[in-house]
Amino acid sequence: MASQCDRCIAVHVKSAIAHGATRDEIVEAGFMAVIMHGGPAYMYMTSLFEALDEFLATENTDSHGTSTNA
Repeated sequence: MASQCDRCIAVHVKSAIAHGATRDEIVEAGFMAVIMHGGPAYMYMTSLFEALDEFLATENTDSHGTSTNA
């Protein structure tokens, strides 16, 4: 977030999810970056939420595109 790099945010969100981080934990980390870096980092929260939506959706579907949520 502080580096203001969309690709970096996506890579780190994907890795965090793969290592078991929850959506809330990742959002909390994003807001910590905003607290430390200020307004410019806040503008990249949109990128963080987009990455979360994409990678959590991918994690919750199987290889056939079927939702694994029961």
